[in-house]
Formats: sequence, structure tokens, C-alpha cells
Amino acid sequence: MKTSAEDRFWTMVGWHSSCWPWLGNTGEGGYGHFRPEGRKSIAAHRFAYELLVGPIPEGLTIDHLCRNRACVNPDHLEAVTHRENVIRGNGVAAVNAAKTHCPNGHEYEDTLYRGGRVCRVCQRERSTRYRADHPERIRANDRERYQRKVGDLSRIRVDEKLAEASHYLDGVRDTDGGE
Repeated sequence: MKTSAEDRFWTMVGWHSSCWPWLGNTGEGGYGHFRPEGRKSIAAHRFAYELLVGPIPEGLTIDHLCRNRACVNPDHLEAVTHRENVIRGNGVAAVNAAKTHCPNGHEYEDTLYRGGRVCRVCQRERSTRYRADHPERIRANDRERYQRKVGDLSRIRVDEKLAEASHYLDGVRDTDGGE
């Protein structure tokens, strides 16, 4: 006699603590894997949640409130957004999201993002120091920027003159007998 997927599932759950650790196969990340008949392998905690709580809402993921990835106790599982799950964790993203001040003690109120969070106060101070320490580079960069701008303007003026000349020549050709 064949056992049901639910019966097989419960034989692989440890009941010795408030966490119900998965005793079956686990992947590299420590999450349990279970394969119900006729279905692809599914994360054991997701199977337990769907079995005892209900379907996982669209766009949400399951967070382990106990931080034990092998736990399948539905009281320790909560459906949350991926962002919320990451912030609740203890990875790099969670650690950085929890920071409220930059390394120099300025509050992260209005921050810049340039491949990472940048404190505006520190950025302003670095920029002021650089401008004071390198005035010749600043002047050279300003000159170069000005030349590009003037060059773009002069090129636009030349293009406008060519367009005017082209319209004039088209009019002359039309009245000249259409060569």
C-alpha cells in the first residue's frame, strides 16, 4: 500500500523541540527538500506552510522567524515580501540596511546610491577638499567642459546654416527649370 505524500512528509520531521527540523534531504543553504508524488521537488518549509496554513500569496516568500532554515513548524513561518525577508536576515544586505549612521557619525537621512550607500555630508566634504587641493584640475575640467559646450553650439549653428542654404538652393533649383 502506497503512503500519501503527507504521511511521507511527517515521517521526515523531528518533533523534539519548538522547531520542527527537517530530517530529510537538505540543500546547500540548509533548506529541506521534499518531493511529493507527481510533483517537482519543493522546499519542505513551503510544503508545510501550504499544508497547514494555506496557499502562499502571489509575490510573497516564506520567512523563518526562528532563523532555522531546516524548521518546518508553521508557527515559525511567515509569508512576507522578498525585501522584508532579506532585511530580517543577518546577511550583508540586512546589516547595511540596519545602519542609521555613516562611519563618520552622520545620520543617513538623504543618501546617494552609487553602487552602495553614500553619505551626502561626507561626499560634500570630500568634494570641497578635492576642489581646494586640486584647483588646476578643476579649472582644466571646467575649460574642457566649456569647450565641449561651445563646440556643440557652434556645430549646431553650422548645421542650421547648412539647412538654410539647402532650402535656398532647393528654391533656386525649382525656379531654374529643374535640372
